[in-house]
Amino acid sequence: YNRDLMTATNSTNYFSIPEPGVAPPGKHTLVLGQDYNYVGLFWGSIDSYNHISFYSGGELVDAFGGSNITSPANGDQSAPSTNEYVNFLFENGQVFDTVIFESQNYAFEFDNVAVGNQPVPEPATMLLFGLGLLSLAGASRRKN
Repeated sequence: YNRDLMTATNSTNYFSIPEPGVAPPGKHTLVLGQDYNYVGLFWGSIDSYNHISFYSGGELVDAFGGSNITSPANGDQSAPSTNEYVNFLFENGQVFDTVIFESQNYAFEFDNVAVGNQPVPEPATMLLFGLGLLSLAGASRRKN
């Protein structure tokens, strides 16, 4: 699921919070209309004052600032460590239906937002899979 975040006042090839021509702070709310457990986005020039928050039914699920993603989160536009694709995958049944992007200064730039539901492997499933592999290895060894 991809959502185009372009608006009438933002004609750039990426989304910027605050929008061009608007003084900080800025905020954009993305209401998804159903529950998801994954979002990925290209986060450009990651700054410590940029924040992304995930909500479910109006309740905060989790929040991340630029400093949670990279260090230093100094907004260096030419450093690969502050311009990267970031994936957020919630586990243990956590989901979100709203994402809020906020910046206290210039600017929170992002692009290529992807939202969806990713399967989360359960420990018991992985254990059964491992036991199956061990059984196959043992049977193969006996046969030889």
